[in-house]
Amino acid sequence: MKPKLAGSIVLATLMAGSLFAEDVPQKPQNPMKSFMRQKLGYSEKIVEGITLENYTMVITNGLLMSAMTQSNVWARIGEPDYRKKTENYQSDMSAMLVAARASDTPAILKAYTQVVADCVDCHSTYRPEQRAIQVEKQLEKTQK
Repeated sequence: MKPKLAGSIVLATLMAGSLFAEDVPQKPQNPMKSFMRQKLGYSEKIVEGITLENYTMVITNGLLMSAMTQSNVWARIGEPDYRKKTENYQSDMSAMLVAARASDTPAILKAYTQVVADCVDCHSTYRPEQRAIQVEKQLEKTQK
């Protein structure tokens, strides 16, 4: 009898929680944030693959991450410096993929370290500019 009661309580709690969750308004998703979160997920899988010496995982997630540079999100900023940073990133990602195909963990680590450095370099250059654009848009909305 007690297991049924406990099961009923758990079920009731889950149902109440799901009903409440539906009432909470969802924040609109920022496409760039979603894009970068996806990139971060692939990056985490690359680290997992390196750690477990699962080269297929490194290759799969490296290809997915590399393909993101071909998307429209990456093409939004059309200045030459951004293009050069993207080319460096792609080159370093290619080196990582070559090393993963060769099951060369030290070379994967070296190349992945450079990929991360490329990301940090780009973010430190363009993130302040993106924030300034967001602030301007917010100001425009409040002035209307």
